[in-house]
Amino acid sequence: KQVTSSENMVNSCSKSPIKPRLVVKKLLAGEHSNKITVHEFEPLTRKDFEIAHDRNYVDAFLTGGEGCRSNGLPWSEELADSVKYTNGSLYYSIKYATENTNSFVLSPTSGFHHATPLRGGGFCTFSGQVIASVKRYRETGAVGAYLDLDAHYGNRIGDSSIFCPDVDVAITLNLNPAMHGELYLAELADGLETLERQIDAGIDYVVWCHGADSHRDDDLGGCVGTEDWLECSKMFYSFIRRKRNEGHNVPVVASLFGGYRRDDYDFVINLHTRDLEMGMEILECEEKRQSIRGVDVPAAQ
Repeated sequence: KQVTSSENMVNSCSKSPIKPRLVVKKLLAGEHSNKITVHEFEPLTRKDFEIAHDRNYVDAFLTGGEGCRSNGLPWSEELADSVKYTNGSLYYSIKYATENTNSFVLSPTSGFHHATPLRGGGFCTFSGQVIASVKRYRETGAVGAYLDLDAHYGNRIGDSSIFCPDVDVAITLNLNPAMHGELYLAELADGLETLERQIDAGIDYVVWCHGADSHRDDDLGGCVGTEDWLECSKMFYSFIRRKRNEGHNVPVVASLFGGYRRDDYDFVINLHTRDLEMGMEILECEEKRQSIRGVDVPAAQ
């Protein structure tokens, strides 16, 4: 339900609308499949989209009206239906994370962080981060942080604050490293120091958005090679493991974000999969140690 696989979509510049199925399929065929549980969830409603977007834009996109192609993708009813589920996936992943201690949850989605309150943009239709986090904040007071390692600046969290002031409270950090190579890794390290202070002060979840388009071989991105791209994953998951070992509850929600390779889309899927498998491997070590100490920690989701 999160996927649209029409010929127009498959042949478009962005294959993100078919990415959820491809990543989940590869994960379930991998060596860590026994650690994965797939959960059903509900689509978001028009009212939910209006948390972060003007009602006229919401109606136009859902019905195919003027402005429905502002995201840069070919419109179809199938696409309109699928975004109700992709956005729902992120919300329900955050909901699960805030209800389950030290969980590791995947929302196999992208297409959120360039949409504005009045229109889509950059292959993004609705501001899923703003919608999901503000919706959860209004329900429970939960607040979270985003580490957005997509190659393209995820500006819509900050830009949504005038339309939706609650976002400034619901999302405490939106890190977007902008450098290349070793400087990129250094900026991530600085961001993790900021995140550590927030975890110590008390936040409820962290969203990890490791966009594949930050790889230098991506059609639309390019700043780090495979070794440094995976080093970012290792740095992040090792940091989370350390904070959990210190006694903090740090649920992680992973989302996929960008990745564009017309000649070899498997390259994108393989990067995302390796990141997630690394997360399961590193966080499982922490889980086993806590289990030995008698702490009940749910299995990675």
